[in-house]
Amino acid sequence: MANVRSTPDRKPGKKPDELLIKKRLADAFPAYHELIKKTGSYRQEWKFYGDKIGWQLKIAKKEKALLYLTPLDGAFRIGLALREPERDALLSSSLNRQLREELRSAKRVSEGYPLRFSVFGAADMKPVDLIIDLLMKMRQ
Repeated sequence: MANVRSTPDRKPGKKPDELLIKKRLADAFPAYHELIKKTGSYRQEWKFYGDKIGWQLKIAKKEKALLYLTPLDGAFRIGLALREPERDALLSSSLNRQLREELRSAKRVSEGYPLRFSVFGAADMKPVDLIIDLLMKMRQ
């Protein structure tokens, strides 16, 4: 995996706007835009999580987070937590073998089973789309 850096815009008053995101994400911006459209019925809120993490986009329904998106230079990172039934459904899905193994070995935390993805372009979105579609369906 290529080395990516978090954006240097880690100031509480400088909420990311569309122009900054497009500039930072570069080739990953179309994948970001598709993700935003896909989750359009969910609340999308930029939150500042301190100097160490910076800005993240929290995509949630009511108070339950679907995912967190962190802009990086030339990419973005998605973090999410799966509940037990969601994990079981993904383990028996068409998710690629590497991701199934990662999920199988994930240690449960209070929010569920954590997964993280770095997205550099549209090709990286295939497993992410599968997971997000399943989560949106199961969490209706």
